[in-house]
Amino acid sequence: MSLLPYSNGFHGEKIKREIHPFNVIKIICIVTGCILVLGFLYQFVISKIEDSKMINENKFVRIDGKKYHYKTVGKGNLTIVFDGDLGVNFNQWEKVIKNLEKEDDVRLFFYDRVGYGFNDSGSKQSPKEQAKDLRMILKKLGINGSMILVGEGYGSLVLTNYADLYSKHIDGMVLINPINEKDVANKEFVNIYKNQKIGRKINEVCSYFGFTRLLYKLNISKDPSGYFKYLSQEKQKEFKIFRSRTAYSSAYYDELTNVINGNSSSQKNGLIGDKHLSIVANKNKFFNSQKDLSKLTTSKENLDVIEIDNKNDVVSFENANDISTSIRQMIKKYKLSEKEKVNN
Repeated sequence: MSLLPYSNGFHGEKIKREIHPFNVIKIICIVTGCILVLGFLYQFVISKIEDSKMINENKFVRIDGKKYHYKTVGKGNLTIVFDGDLGVNFNQWEKVIKNLEKEDDVRLFFYDRVGYGFNDSGSKQSPKEQAKDLRMILKKLGINGSMILVGEGYGSLVLTNYADLYSKHIDGMVLINPINEKDVANKEFVNIYKNQKIGRKINEVCSYFGFTRLLYKLNISKDPSGYFKYLSQEKQKEFKIFRSRTAYSSAYYDELTNVINGNSSSQKNGLIGDKHLSIVANKNKFFNSQKDLSKLTTSKENLDVIEIDNKNDVVSFENANDISTSIRQMIKKYKLSEKEKVNN
């Protein structure tokens, strides 16, 4: 204000304040910090609310303190062990279950790896370490008899490692759209997984602050194609909850890293001896390398290669009938061989 010589009053005068860049940065940091804290609290609270609403019908066992959920269908001396692909839980086998649940004297076993489904998060594991955990799960459940291993995509890596470690009870394998360990030297193959890796890391970071849901709503993050649309409405709601969590994004990212870095070396010639092997190979650029896994068995008579033309990431929904037929044929071969043993 200033005093006018011709007046007894005062008048206002605008004072220009200098804005320092440091103060602007300080305000931005404070606002950003508040948003992150609120986001973290939101994610924590909403996770607790969702957990209370979800009804989990699956049983679980603990291995090294980590919770593994599983499902079994049927009873018998022969167990079909299923291991799924990247980014999906064992609901991917729903159609296959319906096709096989009436098989006599056969038990179907399904489980989720660390971070997927209702499972706890855990430290990064190689396919070999994941195979060891699978073995511990089966042992805890008293499943020690004959087994047929069925793995799709990344699950095929876990199961070839399982066969490499524990070949004694393996009576056959079905590998669906499998990953050939030799393909890690193929840049075109590796780039498919590298293109997903950055997105999954962003999801993992955002999941701490409740932003992952937004990424999916904006269609920035996407589910493995051929999975979500085949699920029932109940399972879709369930999966939307799982995919927004840190455990899921972290597990997905770690498994992508395993493929890119070639953290698996199990696919040796004659891996399962002369046991039954079925390869459900996709007619894509890597068909020949998938077919090359025929070397895992030493018996041409016990080898089947089924060609499919699958456009989606997840094969087990779209080609459930082909997969079920392949498993049934292997069950028949197993039962015939058991009868021959008894007769001899």
